[in-house]
Amino acid sequence: CLFIFMMLSGMMCPIENMPVVLKIFANINPLSHFIFLSRNIILKGCNCAYLVRHLLPIIIFGFFIGSLGVYRLKQTL
Repeated sequence: CLFIFMMLSGMMCPIENMPVVLKIFANINPLSHFIFLSRNIILKGCNCAYLVRHLLPIIIFGFFIGSLGVYRLKQTL
């Protein structure tokens, strides 16, 4: 599963060169947003609009996964 996330993140090949269906999955992938943020901060400096645009999906995904983990933990207790 991690390898698929890495392939769709744009780390190994650019997202612009992917077919449209894979671009949709790449935009859902939080690792792709982290890669975009890392490249932008390291190479160009931080732009606040760019930061919010890519940090928000990471936060939403983290909240969703955290909520799912709490829900599953409560089911087992």
